[in-house]
Amino acid sequence: MSKQKISTKKLKAIVFTDVVNFTKISAEDEQKALGIIQKQREILKPIVIEHKGEWLKEIGDGLLFSFDSSLDAVRCSIMIQESLRDVDDFKLRIGIHQGDI
Repeated sequence: MSKQKISTKKLKAIVFTDVVNFTKISAEDEQKALGIIQKQREILKPIVIEHKGEWLKEIGDGLLFSFDSSLDAVRCSIMIQESLRDVDDFKLRIGIHQGDI
């Protein structure tokens, strides 16, 4: 691998979220599922931005963000979980990974 390719890599924290039981919810009530996707966008996007994250992609009910700091990624994830604590039928799984990209 050339030195130029090595020098362009950055250490990033990648966060992926997934709505728990989304397939079941969408099979039972498609409108409710679409509402969850919209609510997810409305609640999470400001939190991600507040923690200096980059909103990369929406993949069905899953979301992908990146952060320059692992600490920002963890703090953002905690705030997301806390903000959704009292929202009915809206539980998220969150995975955080760190590595060169």
